Amino acid sequence: MGIRNSKPTVTTTQVQTITVDSAVNCIGLGAFQHKVLFATGTCFMADSVQVMLLSILTRKLQREWDFPEEISSRITSCLFAGATVGTLILGPLGDRIGRKPVLCWANLIILCFGLGTAFTQNYYQLFPIIFFVGFG
Repeated sequence: MGIRNSKPTVTTTQVQTITVDSAVNCIGLGAFQHKVLFATGTCFMADSVQVMLLSILTRKLQREWDFPEEISSRITSCLFAGATVGTLILGPLGDRIGRKPVLCWANLIILCFGLGTAFTQNYYQLFPIIFFVGFG
């Protein structure tokens, strides 16, 4: 048996790169994309409404419950502290178990604790509830 002299065959492939815009244009905008836009849009809207309502709410509560200005700042800080903690927990959780269930749970958290703010009787009760609204 002789030694076989064979050369390896070399194949070349071309890699085509496309931009995100051209990929979106190729895929198109269908029912699924409209659902995603609606779901994320309403979540961003709910988040913005909470911040806007909090600025109105703290002024009214300050007059009704007669607490100093620093308590208003603490209430607002609770919302943003909850948002920070929620982002640090729910973001990686969404990567691990999926964004859809985390988005649903976040909406449920905002709904329940947002309604819970209506039943508070003093600002001590409001602190944790506003924190969890921000968390969601």
